[in-house]
Amino acid sequence: MGFVLAATYDRPNCSGIACPFTFPALELKANSGDVFVWPPDATPPNVTYNASGGYFVFLSDYFVPLQEFYLKVSGRAGFNVSGKLTIFPRREFREIEATYINGTLQVGDALYRRNIRGILVENGTRIREMAVYDDPATYKEFKYCTEHYEEIVKACRASGSPEYQLPLGLGLMLAGIALFAYGMKF
Repeated sequence: MGFVLAATYDRPNCSGIACPFTFPALELKANSGDVFVWPPDATPPNVTYNASGGYFVFLSDYFVPLQEFYLKVSGRAGFNVSGKLTIFPRREFREIEATYINGTLQVGDALYRRNIRGILVENGTRIREMAVYDDPATYKEFKYCTEHYEEIVKACRASGSPEYQLPLGLGLMLAGIALFAYGMKF
């Protein structure tokens, strides 16, 4: 019995689990005032950073032409949906989260069936943080993986043999050998 337990012990290799990483097409970081644009040859937005208020001010209209996207914005901004998703200045602070894929734009709980050409941020809009990803499926996979990483690793480890199986098998084998040797003496 101990030999069977030791021989069938299977420890899964969970060391290779990694979340796919995705770069945003546009990112504004309020804590540092950094602007990140991908690809590097893309035109960056014309913004100024107000360090005391912790927000970016768009000094001109900025258009991001994308076929599909995931967008997360926080700031004094509202949105309008026409042939593009327009982010415009507002007095109230709000967070906007939008996903556009396969002709469907989802902003919060609202769904819009429209052909969207991209995202337009209007002149004067104040943004605290903004991230735009040009591949929403990859971003959502990355987000899910990072949020549930510990659960994924735990499930991987549970897919193999229990941790106690190998020591139990070896212990039973030694006990069997000891009993056999003891029985051979008498």
